[in-house]
Amino acid sequence: MEPVADLVQLRRALADNLRPPDLLLADYHWNRQETAADALAAAQADSGPVPAVVFSADVALPLDANRWSGSIQFLDKSAGEKALLAAMAKALDASLTAKSRDVS
Repeated sequence: MEPVADLVQLRRALADNLRPPDLLLADYHWNRQETAADALAAAQADSGPVPAVVFSADVALPLDANRWSGSIQFLDKSAGEKALLAAMAKALDASLTAKSRDVS
């Protein structure tokens, strides 16, 4: 796990790693008006599709979630451990399913 606080740190972490991240865990609202949408776009530009779990207390966010693939799961900040584990599994499973479709 490599924590980052903004897009500069994210891009540096992506450049320093030899392989794409397995999963991104991100709060929706970042520093300096950056959002998880910005982080996901940066990660995908660097590494291709990356599964993610995005946390938010913003109740309107799930309406916007329809524009993202199934490998990006949205979770309320108050969700517990079981919900987090389920969201992580769902994001990873959707990513693997998408990759296997691309290969076939």
